This record gives sequence, structure tokens and C-alpha cells, in this order.
Amino acid sequence: MPLFEFRDLAYLVLLPLLFGIAWLVPQRYWHSISNVLVTVLLVGPGLLGRLLVQQISAATAGTTLAANAKTIARSFVRNKIKVQLEYLRSLRPGGWRCELELQGEDVLQRALKRRSGVILWVTPSTSSDLVVKRCLHQYGWSIAQLSSYTHGYSSSRFGVRFINAMKRRVEDRYIARRMIIYPGNAREAVAEINERLSRNEVIVITAVKNEAGRSAKTTVLSALLPLGGGAIGFAHNTGCAVLPVFCFRDTDKSQCPRYRVVIRTALDIDSRQPKHQVFPDALRNFGTLVEQHAVAVPDQWNGWSNLITTSPVSGYRQRLWKWLHKPPLNEKKSV
Repeated sequence: MPLFEFRDLAYLVLLPLLFGIAWLVPQRYWHSISNVLVTVLLVGPGLLGRLLVQQISAATAGTTLAANAKTIARSFVRNKIKVQLEYLRSLRPGGWRCELELQGEDVLQRALKRRSGVILWVTPSTSSDLVVKRCLHQYGWSIAQLSSYTHGYSSSRFGVRFINAMKRRVEDRYIARRMIIYPGNAREAVAEINERLSRNEVIVITAVKNEAGRSAKTTVLSALLPLGGGAIGFAHNTGCAVLPVFCFRDTDKSQCPRYRVVIRTALDIDSRQPKHQVFPDALRNFGTLVEQHAVAVPDQWNGWSNLITTSPVSGYRQRLWKWLHKPPLNEKKSV
């Protein structure tokens, strides 16, 4: 792990600004402020915006969406800014106000009756890291979250200690246990997951790509989405249920936004079948659900930068895109 990353400088400049807004500015003004920040940072009309628009356009070729790629890109970045304000406001006395609804709780209850444990496989959105944990906690569910040593913004040793701690501190209020994957060592976390599943507990895993060489690809829109198959592997080995989870921001009002967490029925994973037969079908079915989510709320889905398109960002733009979206070590070592 590097001691310091150049991206840490951006965080050190941007996070204090957002911290001041989150603590001092009433929530009802956050939507307008986020619109201003998107423009000031040139994410919409500038170079970064063009990179994101190009990626979205390539991934949605032949697909009809409610908004064009430029509108999706601006709304997506605005939502990302709002979520950072929500994290920072959560640290203030009185916290961050929101309304949360959990749909599919009966699906989770039925899955636990199998007595083999449950994995909630969460499709990442701009708000899912915080909202899914807080919503499950509000509804009385005790969960264990699989994370990494570098969970948060930065992958450097400095960033892990001083920048990422804020995000972990907020999320830890809503989880019973954080199972950590350390750089180069996933064995202990995997063993703990197996143990907890044997006790019929609920595990939360984020559906991200795995750059350690174990990712598989599934079709989403007009592109391919690489995903780590750890959740499917646990289900095949232990018989646990894998329930896809999706997070929606239903209202755009910053004063008291309304979020909805949806738990879908379990993926069909037959532990009696060979792995090479189970994985493709499970990934394809999950990819179909992810695509439905991306089409429904393209400005909230967090997978645009991970898609492999037939018209990739080229030249210096490709190098800049890869640098900006370099995955933290938790994705590189995910299970």
C-alpha cells in the first residue's frame, strides 16, 4: 500500500468543504448546492463530464432511457455529492434526516427458515453503502458486513487512517460486525463468513468486480459487467440463500429524502450441480436484475465506470478514466 496517493489531495480539499456545508447549511438547500458544485467542478460540461458521458453512451447504445447520457451524468454526480453530505451530516448532533422503507422483508424471513444463513448481495448505487445498513438496522436486523481494510475513499495508508475513518465511523453504527479483508489476505474473512452462515446469520456483500483474477462477466445493457462471484460461491458451498438487494432514492428533496431498500427473491443456486454450471446461470439472472435497476434509475446506479464497452474511452482519456476510477483494494481483493 502506498503511503500517500495524489487523489488524497483532492479529498483533503473537497471533504472539508463538504463538511462545512453538511454541518452549517440546512438540508433543504443541498440539492441546489449540489447542482452548483457539479458545474464548478466541471464534472458536467468539462473533461470529466465528457468521459462519463462517453462511457454511458457506449454502454446504453440501442437502449431507450428516460434521459440522455449528459443528463444522467450530471444527476449521477449530483447524487454522489449529496451522499457525501449525508455521511458528514450524520456525524453532527441530531444527525441526518431521511425516510427509509424496507421492501421484501418477508423474503428475508423465509430465507432464514432454511437455517443455512443469508447473503444480501447489494448492487452498489450512489447511496447504498450507507442507506442499506441504516435501513436494515432501523427495521431491527443485525447484519455483518464484508469490507476491506481500505473501505472508503482512499487506498493509501494515510487515506485509510485519516480519510476513510469518517465513512467507517458512520456505517459502524448500523452493523453488528465488520469483517475485514486485509491486503493479500481474505482467508480469515472467508472463514468467519462460513462460520456465521452456519449460525444462520445475515451477511452483507457488495456486488463489485474482483481484479484479483476471479471476476466473471455478465451482460448489462450493451456492455459487460465484471463481478466477483464470492456470494455465489458461498451459496454453492454452504447452501445459503443469496438475495439481491437494490437501493432507490424515491424523492429528490434534500430536506428529508425518502429511500427504499428492496430485497428480491433468492437467486437459483443449486449446490448439487457442478460449479461451472451454476455460476453462468446465477450471474446471468443477477445481471438481468442489475440491468432493470440501471434502466429504472440510471443516475443512481454506481456501475457505469466498471462496464466494459465496445467503444471504450481511448488514448489519454482512457488513462485518465482508469486513474480516476482505480478501484480501492477492497475491490481488488473482494471475494
